[in-house]
Amino acid sequence: MQYEMHTLGVTRTARFYTLGHAGAHIRRIWWCFHGYGQLAADFLTPFFCLDDGQTLFIAPEGLSRFYLKSGVGQVGASWMTKEMREAEIADYLNYFRKIEQEVYASWEHPFEMHLLGFSQGCATVCRWLLHSRFTPSKLILWGGVFPHDWDFEKAAERLQGAPVYFVLGKEDRFITPEQLLSFIDMHKKYGFDMKPLFYEGGHEVKESVLATLA
Repeated sequence: MQYEMHTLGVTRTARFYTLGHAGAHIRRIWWCFHGYGQLAADFLTPFFCLDDGQTLFIAPEGLSRFYLKSGVGQVGASWMTKEMREAEIADYLNYFRKIEQEVYASWEHPFEMHLLGFSQGCATVCRWLLHSRFTPSKLILWGGVFPHDWDFEKAAERLQGAPVYFVLGKEDRFITPEQLLSFIDMHKKYGFDMKPLFYEGGHEVKESVLATLA
């Protein structure tokens, strides 16, 4: 006898946070994707420095939450693991589409779209780029890089020359500036407008750097 795996689609409750009030006064939207083990509300805190009354920040939260230490205490979230990988990606992309429909899909006034991913959120934001119906003004990958299985040619078409910022702390423990520059060299053939930005610090989002990017 062998067991069989079955899959079943279910409805569950997801949460996302916003900073700013949606409406015709909004001129910019930022999608902000947190890293592994973070929660969206905490991740959104540094973005308060960019709140100018005309910008709306959207921070989804990973669908998988877990205790960070010993089964108790602080909780974090993750976007996906290697288990049922494709299904998890499809689930969160569907989740983002529902946010889009809920918040701004019906808007008729023009606005800019900025996409930012931090750490594990870099792969997530890259996948969302290929499924969102808006062409972004910029893509920001902070403390991370493109997913290895990304459709680079399709992404270059979607970006249409918009800059791709690679933001990295000089003391980041997960990737070094040398590794990042080597990665950028490997992918220049796709025609991305790549802009590395290094800052003093580690694996963290800093308000002063956000202000520079804005």
